[in-house]
Amino acid sequence: MNCTEVQNNFGNAVDGTLQPSFREEFFKHLSLCLGCRKEYELESVTKNAVRNNVKHLDTPASVRSSILMSLRESYSAVADGPSWFERLFGGRRLFPSLVTILAVVSLVYYLVPPAVPPENLSVHTASNDVIFQTLQNFARIRDGQMKPKTVACDPAIITTYFKKNGLQFAADAKILDHCDWYGASYSDFDGVQLAHVVYQIGDDMTYVYEVKKDEAMEGSTLSMPSAAKQSLKKTGWYTDPLHPDCNVVVWTANGTLCSATSTMKKDRLAAMLTSLEPSSNSNP
Repeated sequence: MNCTEVQNNFGNAVDGTLQPSFREEFFKHLSLCLGCRKEYELESVTKNAVRNNVKHLDTPASVRSSILMSLRESYSAVADGPSWFERLFGGRRLFPSLVTILAVVSLVYYLVPPAVPPENLSVHTASNDVIFQTLQNFARIRDGQMKPKTVACDPAIITTYFKKNGLQFAADAKILDHCDWYGASYSDFDGVQLAHVVYQIGDDMTYVYEVKKDEAMEGSTLSMPSAAKQSLKKTGWYTDPLHPDCNVVVWTANGTLCSATSTMKKDRLAAMLTSLEPSSNSNP
C-alpha cells in the first residue's frame, strides 16, 4: 500500500473496521513510514479523545423541525424550476437557497461546536513524567549542568559502558552518519534505572532518555501522558503535540522506551530517528 491508500484508511483502522485483506499491509506500511505513522497517531489520539470526552446531545425537536422545514421550502421553491445547471449559472435565482443553506450550516456549527483539543491527555507536568524529565535533562545538558560520564566516537563503546555498569535493560547508542561524538551517563529515579545518550552532530545536539519499557508504561514510579501510552501500544511511536518546536518523540524497541528531544528541525530529526530504529521495532 502507498501513503495515499494508507491515509485513506486511517478512519477505518481507528474504528477497528479495516478490511482483513488490508490490515497486514496497512500496519506494515506504518512500521516503515514515519510520516504516515505520525499522522495515524494524531488521528487515533484525537478520535479516541473525542469519543471519551465529548458527550452526544440530541438536537432539540423544535430546532430539528425548523431545519427540515427550511430545507423543504428551499426544495419546493426550485423543484419545478430550471435545471441545477441553469440555477447555478443563471443569475441570482440561487441566492435565497444559498442563504438558507448557509443559515442551516451556521446553526449546526453553533449547536455542535468544534471538539476541544485533547490537551488533558497529553499533559506532562509531573516531576516523574518521562517527557517532562526528558525536557528538563535536555535543558541541563545544554546549560552544562548535566554532563556525560563517558564520551566516545564509537557507539559500541557506549553500549559496553551501559552493560559494564549493570543496567537491566537494552540501553545503547546507534551509529549515526556524521556524528561528531556520542556521550552517555546513567542514573536512577527512585530506584528506576535510567540511561542518557547524547548525539552531537555539527551544531545540533540530540538527547535520548532511555528506560525499561515496563517501568514507564506499567510501573508506579514513572508516569506518562495517557495519549502517549495509547499511541505507543498501538504503533510504537508518539510525537508530543505540546512541544512542536522541541520535537519530542518517544518510541519503544527491544523492551526499552526512548524519549528524544533535539535542536534539529522536525524533518531532519525524523530522518535521524528512522535510522535509529532497529528492524525489530515494528511491533513494540
